[in-house]
Amino acid sequence: MKQQKNTVQLRFNSAGTSLALVLLVSSLGLVACDRPADSTPPATAPETAAPEPQPHAAETSQTAAQALDDLIRQYADEQRNNDNRARLREVSADSFLAEIEAKRALLEAVRAVDPSSLSLEEGIDRKLLIGLLESEVHSAETMRIWENDAALYVPAYQIGRLLEPQSAEPAGERQAALLALLGKLPQRIEQARENLRNPPRRFTESAIFKTQGSIATLEKEAPALANAGVTPADQYISAVN
Repeated sequence: MKQQKNTVQLRFNSAGTSLALVLLVSSLGLVACDRPADSTPPATAPETAAPEPQPHAAETSQTAAQALDDLIRQYADEQRNNDNRARLREVSADSFLAEIEAKRALLEAVRAVDPSSLSLEEGIDRKLLIGLLESEVHSAETMRIWENDAALYVPAYQIGRLLEPQSAEPAGERQAALLALLGKLPQRIEQARENLRNPPRRFTESAIFKTQGSIATLEKEAPALANAGVTPADQYISAVN
């Protein structure tokens, strides 16, 4: 649990007596008053059995704490995956909606952890994680970035990383990865046409800027990458034209 806290510091009769029962008790009392006194000593009440042992509170607390710990780890893993800029994100509307539903499911799982079985610190973690997930779900549903941010469809960072002259990756591997990435551009552009509704001007300008920068980087760095491997430079350029 301590390790996860560094990643993400997160730690909430009515008694109803029927008339018939009253009359029955009253009649039994009258009958008892009419009976002669009994000299026989009252029978000893049978010993009651010991109550069944209940699950130990520590076990319940441990189970709740472990469940919370697992959920914190799941959240941290998902955040780390989303923050991985080298990963090419899926841009279909369904993929974005699936991400929102996954966050909503995680939120409900955290809410289901019994706060009364957690320590004070764990309870704070639970509340913080609930707050984070509620905010993220609300923001995603409100912003609907796949309909508003054209820059999502331009893999500028991935192109620049593969063209980086000082990259430690072998040139041959970067050539293959770059060609595969550029081959996906037509599908991403088509997805953008389908998804985008009325994107704000600043988002559109950002997408144009990124696209122009990626083309310029290709024109400048593709020859060097081609010389280091087997793919002609003009093959990269033609992939984006």
